[in-house]
Formats: sequence, C-alpha cells, structure tokens
Amino acid sequence: PTTLAGSHPVPSYLINMPYLFEDYIRREIDQRVKKGEYGTKGLRVRGKRNYELFQGHDSTTTCNPDLLLECEETEEVVFVGDMKYYNKPITPAAYYQMIAYCHRFGLDTGMIICAQGNEYKRTCKSESNRPNIEVSVMPVKLFTEFKVTAKKLMDIIDENLNKLTVEITRCAKRTDSPTS
Repeated sequence: PTTLAGSHPVPSYLINMPYLFEDYIRREIDQRVKKGEYGTKGLRVRGKRNYELFQGHDSTTTCNPDLLLECEETEEVVFVGDMKYYNKPITPAAYYQMIAYCHRFGLDTGMIICAQGNEYKRTCKSESNRPNIEVSVMPVKLFTEFKVTAKKLMDIIDENLNKLTVEITRCAKRTDSPTS
C-alpha cells in the first residue's frame, strides 16, 4: 500500500480544524470556570449563539462570538473572545470583528485566541474619541517543534490553557460589575 494517488477509490474525510480548535478551547475554559479555577469563581461560560449586532434595533446583522463569560449573579457579559486557527498573522478583519463584539457587549477589552504558537501575546488599543477598546492576542501553543511524548505534549497544552484562563480572568475582572 502507498499514499500516492491510485486507481482505487477510498473513502476519505476532512476534519474542520478551526471548529475543532474553537470547541476544544471553549470546553477547556468551561471546565476550569465550572471548577472556579484561576479566579473564575462567580463567572460562567455563556452558550454559543447568534446575537443582534445592534441591540434594540430590528437588525438582520448578527454576531456569534466564540467565547463569552458572564457574571453568574447579574448575567452581564464580562468577557468576549474569538478563536482563530490559521497559520498567518492576525488580520485587520479579525481586529475589526473583535472591536464590533466589544461594542456589542459594552466591553472595553476583548481577546483573540490563536493557535499560532509563534505569535506573541500583544495588546492593541483602538484610537477614537470614544473610550479606547483594547484587543489582546493570546497564543495557545498546541504544537511543539521538538520530539516529546504524548504526555509531555498534553502537559504543555494544559499549562498553556491554564495561562489562557488566567488572562481571560484578568480581562473579565477588569470589566466586572462593582459588586465583585
């Protein structure tokens, strides 16, 4: 047998990696939040769904953020995040999307969570006469260039997810209601 193209049809399938990445990160963060780990007590992950982009208007324009955290007590959204699974720098469109999400939920900070391990954490601020919106880019290194055991790789991923949870909590607590 060979992996070269041949004359025999073989069933194949493709894995939607962007969806898999989003789902994995959302589930991992949800587990940590449910346990109240890393300062997440009093928060919960809100289910993924469409939201009208312009509140209070008859709008067909919707947005669908990948990750929302809300205060359990008030149900107010305190964190918005969007996952990007691609091997290129974060695009201007991704920043615009995050700024729109921040405006929609009344937040002054949001986070782009990317699978690109060679991206560095950075923060960008919008410049306008309105309050500045801060967009953080947080890389989650899921891969390694070195040969490691599966256990070591899982430990690396877990450590990076813990760091991500800490950053998410920091952003959520910055915008949390005064009762926290």
